[in-house]
Amino acid sequence: LWINEVQPENLNGVKDAAGETDPWLELHNIGADPASLHGLFLADNSTNLAQWAFPAGSQLKPGEFKVIFADGQPGQSSATELHTNFRLRPGSGSIALSRLQNGQPQVLDHLDALLGGEEDAVRAINQIKKDFSGLKMQVTRFELTRQKDDEKGYATFPVIAEIQLL
Repeated sequence: LWINEVQPENLNGVKDAAGETDPWLELHNIGADPASLHGLFLADNSTNLAQWAFPAGSQLKPGEFKVIFADGQPGQSSATELHTNFRLRPGSGSIALSRLQNGQPQVLDHLDALLGGEEDAVRAINQIKKDFSGLKMQVTRFELTRQKDDEKGYATFPVIAEIQLL
């Protein structure tokens, strides 16, 4: 079980049941068995790793991907759609998946949402702006994902930086 993708600035991508394009993250169960989320937490800071608890009975089937909206609107949660009590902010921060062990938080997975990855995207965007200096443009989507690397284990890579010409 790991944090697979993070999209802290969702301008026109995945929408929640209320029709909002809010920040989201995705968990992936890479195991062959269902993964219970009972007793697991998500946090956007290292000082309160038990910031948001998964509801009782939450689980991921083998191979399942689950989008969780990190929009600070937990009242919008339902049996099929989860919303955290914190909102991911574009431009900074991280996300942690943790559990309590002997009363102490233990990080199971951690993803720097934009630290480092954004720098690569910004460099690429700045190069495009330089190459096409007469055009007006905006970033319409920025997304990070985690991909398997057999030599290094698992690493995060920026994968999508969409630019729209104005």
